[in-house]
Amino acid sequence: MSPPPDPRDFDVLTTPEQIASLAHADRLAILGELVDAARTGSQVAERLGLPVPRAHYHLARLVKDGLVVEVGLESKRFVQERFYRAVARHHLVYPHHAGVDQETGNAVVRAFEEVFGAWRRRAMLDIDLGAIARRIAVDALRVRAGERVLIFGPPQVQKIADMLFVEIEALGGRPTLRPWSREYIFARLERMDDPRVRELPFMPDDETDALAGVVIVTSTQPSGAEPTPEQRKNLPHLLSAHTTWLRRLRELGVRQVELSVPVRGDVDKGELSVDEALALFWRALAAEPDLLERRVDAIVESLGSAQEIELRDSRGGQLRFAFDDRLLHRSIGRLSDEDLERGHVSEGFPAGSLLLVPLPGTANGSLHLAYTSFAGVHVRDVELRLEHGRIVGVEAPERAEFIRERLASAVGDASALAHVRFGVNPAGHALTGKASLDSILEGAVTLGFGSNESIGGSQSATLDLRFPSRDIEVRAGGAVLVPRPSDRPDSGD
Repeated sequence: MSPPPDPRDFDVLTTPEQIASLAHADRLAILGELVDAARTGSQVAERLGLPVPRAHYHLARLVKDGLVVEVGLESKRFVQERFYRAVARHHLVYPHHAGVDQETGNAVVRAFEEVFGAWRRRAMLDIDLGAIARRIAVDALRVRAGERVLIFGPPQVQKIADMLFVEIEALGGRPTLRPWSREYIFARLERMDDPRVRELPFMPDDETDALAGVVIVTSTQPSGAEPTPEQRKNLPHLLSAHTTWLRRLRELGVRQVELSVPVRGDVDKGELSVDEALALFWRALAAEPDLLERRVDAIVESLGSAQEIELRDSRGGQLRFAFDDRLLHRSIGRLSDEDLERGHVSEGFPAGSLLLVPLPGTANGSLHLAYTSFAGVHVRDVELRLEHGRIVGVEAPERAEFIRERLASAVGDASALAHVRFGVNPAGHALTGKASLDSILEGAVTLGFGSNESIGGSQSATLDLRFPSRDIEVRAGGAVLVPRPSDRPDSGD
């Protein structure tokens, strides 16, 4: 039997059946036995002094309610024994069952998320948020005394935003915090029926002109009710104002950092357990820029004088495109003088990738990609067909129409191939289900559609859609830049 996955730190009980399962002393005791090790029903019965039939009865109930999972079979004396493991170490009853409103309930769940996230970071990974904030402020933002720096993001990432504020202030900068909450967004959408509000810029020009740096901390933790149809109708206007603001920042040469912080709902559809995926994120965030730079330089050296890239998947799909060798964008966790001189003023965290900008209209072929996700919707096993650089066909076992609708409703050139990213970060080798994280992992190849203005391209769109995969071989000029997974050596410097 292969080693079973570790239980999650905590699980939210959302049904009365799950709550009833825990309202029994024997079942609670069985869960306790299955937290630290996988065991059979007979083993559990022996350890707890229970009759074997009773132990199997309670195990079946726990499995049915999703609190325990079967993790393997083992043959012993011509009998197959089933092994079980607890899904989580701790359980939180969703507050809505106690009459708490949805917004407050989500806030309680977010608080648990933060507590367990901080514990895992300290106890298991020893990741120092202050050190990460210093790296962002010094290496990427390159803050100087007197410079104005804007930090904004949703309330659930307030802790890292506060750390950034302190580090920027310590460097002599003048930081400002601006909330970007769901409540603010919905209220703005509600008022956009007023033409005066619809025409308002994302931020006044005089405030934007005074900025030297911007940190955008993002998280997809849900909160509050779903947007109304009227709010959804106005969303493109708000996104367009945001895109225009980002374009102005680039024109002014304002340095930008985007820190994408995952939550459990971002990484529960990948190849790892939720806690393994979150641990991978913290490892990726802590990767040293020097190591990432060496890995990116190796790919650039392999490119040589090639002007065309060929991507191949294991099912026979092929995609070719020409690229602009003047627009190679290295994401290594810091910005150099050369980057700033070339107009590369943005960096993302976690870092570790090389981005190529395809020449418009040159991408042709079809490719199978692992997944894409947007607005909380995860679409697996996507096949894209491109002609003259644009998506002309989307197929998937489920929810392909969702992708088509998103592309059709976006403002700008959302269906054009904007960039291709090669990941080099050695934090892990399995996809987590969060595209911004998976796209920087070693061996990953990601197709991006929508805007590429932040890396020097000319395409603009309000939709940023990414399709990562680890099943792609990349060739250029006869050289293999990214081998198939079966041909890849173990990770190293």
